[in-house]
Amino acid sequence: MSRQTRHSGQPPTKKKEAGQHQPAAASSVPPNQLYDPMLIASALERSRGMVTAAARLLHCSRQTIYNAVQAYPEVKAALEDARELQLDMAELRLFEAIDKGQAWAICYYLKTQGRKRGYIEKVEHGADGLTLEQLVLLSQKMEEEQAREAGHA
Repeated sequence: MSRQTRHSGQPPTKKKEAGQHQPAAASSVPPNQLYDPMLIASALERSRGMVTAAARLLHCSRQTIYNAVQAYPEVKAALEDARELQLDMAELRLFEAIDKGQAWAICYYLKTQGRKRGYIEKVEHGADGLTLEQLVLLSQKMEEEQAREAGHA
């Protein structure tokens, strides 16, 4: 999508010479603003709340988007809504993975949401600074080596 000016909807041409009279703006867009806030909000929705992607859609800088977020409540709301929707979609994918029994998804969910029930990852400071997980892996390796040695004897 291309940039729009506050008057004609066309990309800006050369700036007017100093002292020339400019007609009053027909919209609520300030004279120094090239992008309609609703156009920015739409780009944020299409880019799923990613500011850089929205800026590319509009052929503007990220700072233009950030300025609009600060200046216009509707742009800020569009950014927040787009990010919330994307978060919801990611959570749905996580739940789908949990439903399929994927261990990584189950572990991640329990580590992040199951803390009240004791599902936390603790770091052990004993045993040469190894974590519990590292100790378990080390123990499994030692057991495997002992089993191999017993099989060769």
